[in-house]
Amino acid sequence: MKLFKILDISQDGSSCLKRSVKGDASSRRLRTVANKLISLMLVFLLGSCIAAYLTAVIFAKNSVANVYTEHYLSGIYSNIEGYINNYIYQLNMFSTALSSDSALYNALKNEKLSPGDRESQIYEILNGYLETDMLISGVQMIMASGESFAVGTTIINDINEGTSELISPTKIAVFERTVTDDAGERYLVFINRIYNFHQGYNLGHLYMYVRESFIESAYSGAAEGDSVFFIMADDTVLSHPDKNQIDKSFYLPEYVLSDRGREYSFQMRDLQLNMESRAQWKAIGFLSYKKLYKAVEMLQTQTALIVVMLIVISVLVVFVLSRSLVMSMSQLQYCMDSFIMGSESSALSGFREIAALENSFNRMVTAINDLIRKNNEEKEKQRTAELKALQAQINPHFIYNALDAIQWHAKMRKQLYIADMIYELASFFRIGLHKGENMIKVSEEIRHVESYVKIEQMRFPDMFEISYKIQDDVLEMLMPKIILQPLVENAIKHGFEDIEHGGMISITGYCDENGDIFFEVEDNGKGMDFDPLILNAKSQSYGVINVHERLVLAYGDGYGLTFRSAPGEGVWVGIRLKEQKG
Repeated sequence: MKLFKILDISQDGSSCLKRSVKGDASSRRLRTVANKLISLMLVFLLGSCIAAYLTAVIFAKNSVANVYTEHYLSGIYSNIEGYINNYIYQLNMFSTALSSDSALYNALKNEKLSPGDRESQIYEILNGYLETDMLISGVQMIMASGESFAVGTTIINDINEGTSELISPTKIAVFERTVTDDAGERYLVFINRIYNFHQGYNLGHLYMYVRESFIESAYSGAAEGDSVFFIMADDTVLSHPDKNQIDKSFYLPEYVLSDRGREYSFQMRDLQLNMESRAQWKAIGFLSYKKLYKAVEMLQTQTALIVVMLIVISVLVVFVLSRSLVMSMSQLQYCMDSFIMGSESSALSGFREIAALENSFNRMVTAINDLIRKNNEEKEKQRTAELKALQAQINPHFIYNALDAIQWHAKMRKQLYIADMIYELASFFRIGLHKGENMIKVSEEIRHVESYVKIEQMRFPDMFEISYKIQDDVLEMLMPKIILQPLVENAIKHGFEDIEHGGMISITGYCDENGDIFFEVEDNGKGMDFDPLILNAKSQSYGVINVHERLVLAYGDGYGLTFRSAPGEGVWVGIRLKEQKG
């Protein structure tokens, strides 16, 4: 691959690269660049590794631990709530089944039965329900008449006092403290009304005894290590792994906070249960951070080891890459120096990026040379167009003086026809020359066309008519001069060459939707079957091509002339100019 193409932008074709480079100074500069590169890369890598380590430590210790704890405890509390609501559902089903049992209703209402037989039948019915239910340990049924029937584990004491306001026709109620049997087993007492909905008969109240161990099973599986969970109603503990804490007031243990900082995550969550209770049931959790922090510390240690390994590997990679890069840059500089000094050399860059840089530079040089060539071509076209425009002009002072003299003599001899023609001709040349300026107002361009048209109408009376439809705001815009007159001249000269009268020319000017000025010049002449912008055997429209090239040079591609015609259908010409206020 040749290193860099010649960039020739001087008129004499000589290169603008005329400097020499000393090898020792270049080597020192490359070493300086390499040292700076290594330093920057090392600082960046070390800073990134340290920042990553600190971020990992802080994130693991704070964010991970807190988020994990929050989600973990939320899941536990949801499970506890679900378990207890399931127990309440089972109690409701037990109470509903017992209330709708017709045998129990008949035994209670059958007056023919002796008290002993009635009690025996009721005990048998209650035993049948109790044997099929693993949750309930005992049932105590207190009838509206005052009779009491108890089966299983029951504790007859003062629990009836103050419970009437708890009992709801539709919900299970719970007593606000536990009760204990002779063996020391603790129970929670759930209460429901025994009501026969079919007969509309209130049988009494049903007390269901549930072991506290069933409630404990709702949260015991969540406790790991020295983590503690329990249930309480307001400030009274209802269920706790330590049975000595049950029915006692809750207090915050001292071990929650220590000199080392927080060691336990303490949370209290209200439980949403489908039952009636004087006190709000709450789940309490103490989650130990010891086990969690042990895993976090292990993660921190592993992160530190990984960071150290990354630093060592990064340093080695930086030195290897920087050495290879400096060698590639040295080869590139040697090739550039050889090229500048006049000898050709091929680049043997080891780095793909350096080779890509060489290719990019070569493409850039090629593109610049193309731009310079195109710029020179455009300038040459512009000079040619200006030369053609100048060739159509004559010394203005000589023309004005000669025409004024002829007009004065014509008026003296009362040759008004000649005087009028001379006046229009003078106006035509005056606007066309316009003190050497290229841009004139649209109104002046229209006046220039009018002068030309009047001269032609004097020459060829009744051969054609012309109309103008120009928007008022367009008249004050600026445009290049002598644009419309050559098109009108073509229409008269070529379009009406075979007619003596009936020719029509219309000139329309307006601002289009793109904000450009657009003119339409249309005639009803004989038309044409070729493109006048292309020189060929049929077309030698130098004036039209000159007008089009001037507009393209002035405004760029997309502007200029557009022709639409067919034999016998006249010619339509569209002229697009860029809006320019005067």
